[in-house]
Amino acid sequence: MRPAERSHRLTAGVLLLFAVLFTFLMSIGGKKFDRYLLPVYAPLDLVAAMGWLAAMTWLKNRAHQFGRLGAASLGGVAVAGQFATAIPAFPYYFSYYNPLLGGTAKAPGVMMVGWGEGLDQAARYLNALPGADRLRVSTWFWNGTFSYFFRGPSLPGRFTPDSAALRQWLSTDYCVLYINQRQRGRLPRELVDYVAGLKPVRVVRIQGLEYAQIYHVRASPIPAYLTGERSSRPAGE
Repeated sequence: MRPAERSHRLTAGVLLLFAVLFTFLMSIGGKKFDRYLLPVYAPLDLVAAMGWLAAMTWLKNRAHQFGRLGAASLGGVAVAGQFATAIPAFPYYFSYYNPLLGGTAKAPGVMMVGWGEGLDQAARYLNALPGADRLRVSTWFWNGTFSYFFRGPSLPGRFTPDSAALRQWLSTDYCVLYINQRQRGRLPRELVDYVAGLKPVRVVRIQGLEYAQIYHVRASPIPAYLTGERSSRPAGE
């Protein structure tokens, strides 16, 4: 083995060792976010590039024409593979999850999902309703990802069991719930149980996974946990 080849293998081994150990240590804790693993991507990209370059060089050094053609084809396969995995996630690239590890279906079970993807779709749906600029919508992303797209007023949607939440419910037209809220436990259990019996007017799905649900609060009964009694009165009456 030539010294240069030995050096390349040693470098690749060290980079892989760092990526494996870092991933293992970050997986021990109970709190997991995909951004915690960002430091491993640069070493893995370097190792991948070294592997592709080595394969292309090996093919190119073959004496016959097929070797040179094979090297070019291999480079094309690498580029095409990147496009093939990225295009299905367009335009929400954060919604991509490694299909070899279960993809989108498995992701919510092992990490937090949703950084605002799909809320633009929720806003566009509401913007298309009559009098959208006057609709009052409660959502966790009231001052940010959702409000950037929605024309009407956005309210902080917490709906904890207290009198302030009751007043907010009575002044709300629509409520937008998001997958990240459910995972973080930011939704009151009473609200989760309540909306389980409601049919959302719109569900935003990305690659088959439900990211957001829109509920017509004005046309729904007031939750009993907000009033302290069982009530079937429509909100606003």
